[in-house]
Amino acid sequence: MKLDNIVKDVRYFVKRCQEYFRYPHTVVIRIKPNEDKDLYCYPLKRPPEIHLCKKWLIAYNLNKDEARKRIVHEFIHIAFKLPDNIEQLHFYTYPWMDALSKTVYEDMREFKHFDWERILTKLENNLLNPYWCEELIQNGRLGWW
Repeated sequence: MKLDNIVKDVRYFVKRCQEYFRYPHTVVIRIKPNEDKDLYCYPLKRPPEIHLCKKWLIAYNLNKDEARKRIVHEFIHIAFKLPDNIEQLHFYTYPWMDALSKTVYEDMREFKHFDWERILTKLENNLLNPYWCEELIQNGRLGWW
């Protein structure tokens, strides 16, 4: 897919994230196709930045939903100032382990705004579903190997 189309799609999706998380501030998106990483953010920078790199672009071309889930992960950092690897929330650096971001992304498709109680209930149910967990692992590895 052409980079211009990816940029348009990402802009649209970031606006959706801002609405969902009720985050009114600007978020800068930088695309770095030559940087051999997935994606990362600077949540404390003003405005915060999300950098989309080579592994993320590969994942985007293979599975747009997986790539968007990874943007949700960065938005969780930005909106809630959460660090990575919170075991109790299943919020991990590696996309094949990050059940929280997958749950939140799926919730975004159904609800207008974030709700912790609803998310935690869904997360608990999702983790009991072996098919859901297998999909998390398989799609999470896209772009990494």
